[in-house]
Order: sequence, then C-alpha cells, then structure tokens
Amino acid sequence: MAAIAAQQIRKIYAIGSALGIVERGNAGDSLHDLVASITGKSSVKALTYAEAQTVIRDLEKRQGGAPPPRRRPKEHAERPGGATATQQRKAWD
Repeated sequence: MAAIAAQQIRKIYAIGSALGIVERGNAGDSLHDLVASITGKSSVKALTYAEAQTVIRDLEKRQGGAPPPRRRPKEHAERPGGATATQQRKAWD
C-alpha cells in the first residue's frame, strides 16, 4: 500500500478549509470526523494513497464543483515538410 502523498494532504486541508470544516489546532474538527467516517482512521497522515483519493472525491462532491471539462487537443493543418496530425497530437499530449 502506498502512503499518502504530501500533495494529497494539502488538497484535503485546502478543500476542508474552503468548506469551513477545518479548525486549526483541533484534531476533533469536522474534517477529521469526516475522514474517520470514511476510512476509520482519525489522522489524515495515517491514510493510504487510495483512502486519500476517496476522501478527496467525497470532499469535492461536497464542494459541489464538477471537475473541469477535458480540453480537446489542438488540431493544426498539415503542411508539406511539417508535423503530421498524429505527431502534433503526440506533441500536445
């Protein structure tokens, strides 16, 4: 099992702060109650990578914001001697 990444910890606390469920210095705040109800663990740092993803998805649902739509790759006309459409897609990826 992979350990939680620092980026995930920051994201959990950032979304929790935006929702107003984080109380600084209080380990019994609403964020930690939510984490415990989802994973059974009382500490954010004790989560695994997969558990953190589950918590982040739940927080994002509560935030009400859908993830931004995926952008379509840019299409440019092929020119003689230039990159083909397939090469352009690969470069934009």
